[in-house]
Amino acid sequence: MHNNGQFGYVSAPTLIDCVFVGNLATRGQTKSQWGGGVANGNEGNATLINCLFTGNKSHRGGAIGNYSSKPLIINCTLSGNVADFGGGLFNTQFSEPQLRNCVVWDNTGTQIYNREDLGANYPQVYYSCVQGGWSGAGGGNIHAAPVFVPGPGGCYYLSQVSAGQAVDSPCLDGGGDTAKYLGFNTVTTRSDEATDTGMVDMGYHYPVTGKPLVMGDFDRNLDVDLADFVGLQNCFTGDSPAGISPCCRVFDFEPDEDVDLTDYGAFEILFNP
Repeated sequence: MHNNGQFGYVSAPTLIDCVFVGNLATRGQTKSQWGGGVANGNEGNATLINCLFTGNKSHRGGAIGNYSSKPLIINCTLSGNVADFGGGLFNTQFSEPQLRNCVVWDNTGTQIYNREDLGANYPQVYYSCVQGGWSGAGGGNIHAAPVFVPGPGGCYYLSQVSAGQAVDSPCLDGGGDTAKYLGFNTVTTRSDEATDTGMVDMGYHYPVTGKPLVMGDFDRNLDVDLADFVGLQNCFTGDSPAGISPCCRVFDFEPDEDVDLTDYGAFEILFNP
């Protein structure tokens, strides 16, 4: 099976405002089997702008795999992807990806992996949040937890005091240019959907839906129903703080980083079978 979300070979596609979720590239040696979300091979020089990668899997490059390619990756969030090598990004054969204003966090199999035995790779990372830090070419990077919170469109908004959360994400205003100049002043990283202003926030920006966030509404249909109850069961951690996944935070009514019986009681009040 070659189920990459997108595979580019000797091409230069531009992908804007895309979400890559739950794609799988099976283990193997061909380039099409690398990169669960996106695979770039032999001058597959894609430009990826404002894309979200989560829940993608591959042997090499859970979110993005690069072979002899130079993709440009701008304001993307790579989180919750899985690979043996490079859960976020895998590079081989003189690949030169450039990341700007991105968040690469909580991927399994190292965040960015460079395979040097098949030729040196030259990733450049600028104004991005990379778990574990980034010591290669680039600048303006941070390595503090982005503090994701749920919002009307999904799980990867940034925590902001002005939107009602307890703390500000370190990714706020952390990008390399203004939101207006980059065209991000009509989209949002805030759970209250106020659009980005000033210096651009790092990572993926959601479209403005005009809908409220309903706690307990796992599938975002504005109705807390049986489908959401199944989600609650899968997210239930008990009383011990467990560092719950971003999507499970929609059930963390307290919030205290676990989904326990108190949250279950709050969910029951809203439940509409």
